[in-house]
Amino acid sequence: MKQERIIAVTGTPGSGKSTVARMLAEKIGAELVGVNEFIRERKLATRYEKDGTAIVGINLLEREINKELLKRKGRVVIEGHLLCELKIRNSCIIIVREHLPTIISRLKKRGYSISKIRDNIVSEATDYCGINASLNYERSIELMNDERFLGTAIRFTQNKLKPRNRIDLLIELEKVISKDPRLAL
Repeated sequence: MKQERIIAVTGTPGSGKSTVARMLAEKIGAELVGVNEFIRERKLATRYEKDGTAIVGINLLEREINKELLKRKGRVVIEGHLLCELKIRNSCIIIVREHLPTIISRLKKRGYSISKIRDNIVSEATDYCGINASLNYERSIELMNDERFLGTAIRFTQNKLKPRNRIDLLIELEKVISKDPRLAL
């Protein structure tokens, strides 16, 4: 079976995608490309929000990433939360999922506002990344960020594992909102 050359890793901010993408790249001997760094290096942002979030045109980003990945030799792991909205040619995608309380804790430590935390946990609970990734990639898999993640991700990139059903975290949304009503919509 053919191994995937380009592996996209996406997920909600705070899901742990950067950490697991780095571990995956090291384990399989792949080059790691971060989408946020790519946007900064190529000056692709049309503007930045007050919190530093880059605003970038999806079509431009998709075109530039695909162009760059064509030039690269060997295996590449590319990570970023916007990847679920892009169509990266000749790649598979891994959607990193995480429990909502963990995401809340991580985003609070990063200084995210309550409204931004709310937006991100709603995205995670409703599987925004997973749904979009399944529309944009031929092969996608959702994996919880746990001790089995790395081994399962490697088997998926080796085409030894078929995609699984979606991970349902919607029930967690009610629980986290009941603990902190500021997170309610």
